[in-house]
Amino acid sequence: MSFEEFLRQSESVAVKNHTPQLRRLGLGADTFTHRPGDDVVKDLVDEAHIPRMAAKDIVLAAQRFFAEEDEKRERPMKVFWDIENMPIPKQLSGTEVVERITQCLRPFGTRIVAINAYVSVEEAPIPIEKRSQLQQSNVAIIDTPHCRRKEVADKMIIVDALNFAHAHPEGATIVLITGDTDFAYMLSSMKAISPSKWQTVLVTTAMTPPPPP
Repeated sequence: MSFEEFLRQSESVAVKNHTPQLRRLGLGADTFTHRPGDDVVKDLVDEAHIPRMAAKDIVLAAQRFFAEEDEKRERPMKVFWDIENMPIPKQLSGTEVVERITQCLRPFGTRIVAINAYVSVEEAPIPIEKRSQLQQSNVAIIDTPHCRRKEVADKMIIVDALNFAHAHPEGATIVLITGDTDFAYMLSSMKAISPSKWQTVLVTTAMTPPPPP
């Protein structure tokens, strides 16, 4: 997590009051995680002319923020991939896609315990070669037979994601890969219940901005 994210997310009054000075200093997360706090306070006072008490509050807020982010990165992470809705691009192999997913999620954590890919094998089959590549990359393919029912994969993902969260009351990261908006309520509810325990990440398609009037 970057220092800029800290500035945007922090609720500290001292941070909000002195954000312009902090930005001009060009600080980074390492400033607060690898240097003694008293030294950083001195720099804020001497170089940015921030009052000492405010500087101390800023350092404490930053140290707490980055410690919590480090803790989140150590939590178990599980990926729930609506591959029926977000299929593997034709130009990429299953292995390449999994590598890209892993790289994309690195800022949010490194303990990916499982990747589940949900698809109706009969109605939206994955090419056999890509299916094999996914399995070799430790992706579990979960069959979601429709049987003339709608949103089967969505409902299975919601149930599985909630079960994973409740199985890790100490904290977990839940990743949804989908182009569907049906998960918004679940994500907002989990954030409202326990924003500090369950980190949620949504990977979706980029939205095309509307044309200018």
